[in-house]
Amino acid sequence: MNECREFYVIAINKCNPSGIIFEKDNYYKFSVEYKDLEDGRITYDPEFSPGKNKPLTPKGFDSRSLNVLSKLILAIGQPYRPIPTDDANWFELIGTVGQSNKYFSIFKWSESKDLFRADDSGELFGLVNDYPNRYWNNKGVFKVTITHVIGQ
Repeated sequence: MNECREFYVIAINKCNPSGIIFEKDNYYKFSVEYKDLEDGRITYDPEFSPGKNKPLTPKGFDSRSLNVLSKLILAIGQPYRPIPTDDANWFELIGTVGQSNKYFSIFKWSESKDLFRADDSGELFGLVNDYPNRYWNNKGVFKVTITHVIGQ
């Protein structure tokens, strides 16, 4: 029997403990709902298309859609995010198991038909991929539902 649990990731919090313990080599499925997302003056726009100045989506935003000054500011901060590479967008919902620095995109796994396999045992933590000292200007909530898939 599969077990479902949920927790909330508050975007302004740098770390959101879930109270959910993952077991190494077990499989999990994520689903995500969200509300009122904002990173500074960049707000969520359900009608986003390239060229608009509101590029925030539930999977974060791609800095290529911003103006030159904004791109420069974000480029300077790129190495300081939890996931500094092209593996996750700015403000993307990410997680880690235990107190490790092995971050993964919760949002990408929520869109995938594949199951997430935990590399480690420990509590799941959720956060948005942002500057370590810039969480204060974040707004919004992600509701994360996790299903522990038994028998995989």
